[in-house]
Amino acid sequence: MEQDLVHCRERPMPQRSRGPCLNASGRLPEHLPWEQPTERTIPLFIRWEDYSDYLPHRNLRGTTFVQIGANCGKNVLSCAMGGDPVWSYATMCDWQGVAVEPHAPTFRKLCQNYAPWPKVTPLRGAVADKPGWKRLKVGWSETNALVDLIPPKREGFWNNVTVPVISLSGLWAQRPNPAQRVDILVVDAEGAEPLILAGPEPLPKPWPSLILYEHFHLTRSVQATIDTKLKAHGFHHIVDLKHADAAGRRMPPQNRLYGRK
Repeated sequence: MEQDLVHCRERPMPQRSRGPCLNASGRLPEHLPWEQPTERTIPLFIRWEDYSDYLPHRNLRGTTFVQIGANCGKNVLSCAMGGDPVWSYATMCDWQGVAVEPHAPTFRKLCQNYAPWPKVTPLRGAVADKPGWKRLKVGWSETNALVDLIPPKREGFWNNVTVPVISLSGLWAQRPNPAQRVDILVVDAEGAEPLILAGPEPLPKPWPSLILYEHFHLTRSVQATIDTKLKAHGFHHIVDLKHADAAGRRMPPQNRLYGRK
């Protein structure tokens, strides 16, 4: 049975006013008017406007998304080491979707950060190949990991917590409007990507048009399994992307993008 993920307790705030989504050159501004200080903003590693052919509107307005592993949302170092691919567009371009984060303190920050944008629904929990409960081994920054839930006992890890887990189809059903299309699926699940994208069940419908997932920490065989699964659903590999911060630029590509028109 699918678990119900936790919703924010914070009341939505009045939506902040914003300027045009894209500038005269058809690009999203690097720095948002509400990001302070701007020098902490991480350069965008993906420009969704470059893939607008896959989206319903070339100006990106009204794009829908599902983000698994949203951290605390903002595109700053304290929320996303390599940069967040959703925040800037969701807050500037009137995006609608759900942002999933399992760690409770981080989830509270996610709720606070998205409170002025009520079309984004944060949910606390994790996504894997089947519903149930797992133990979240809490590490530093983005090093959290899901492990199987063993019988309760003292494990010596004071910071391990139990979190509800749902399948991808269960997450689709828990969106505010389950029948609504999904334009973009983003998965940054610290090693749980194959459970989400390469499990035995088919991808839930409506299928997204673009899938971005973090792949650099996965073995080649696991990446090949995900590739086979996505291609069986009509997706094709578009590009591998590097994070745009100083550390990410020195590393191999960390994220892989698939598309389906």
